Amino acid sequence: MSWNEAEILAARRKILKSAQDMLAGQLSYIEGARNIVTASTKARLDKRDVDLLPFVGIVSETDALPLW
Repeated sequence: MSWNEAEILAARRKILKSAQDMLAGQLSYIEGARNIVTASTKARLDKRDVDLLPFVGIVSETDALPLW
């Protein structure tokens, strides 16, 4: 796993943008959760972070559902 600061910041910006888009109704919660969980590894976030766990749960429970 990289400690490249630019990569970490880009992943964190993607997380922020996904959250903002979900709140604005521009991104579905399933797709947003998938974006956040995917970016969390590159963002160097702790997998057990209580703020991240709900998104992990959404992804886990909806992984068989397609995105329209």
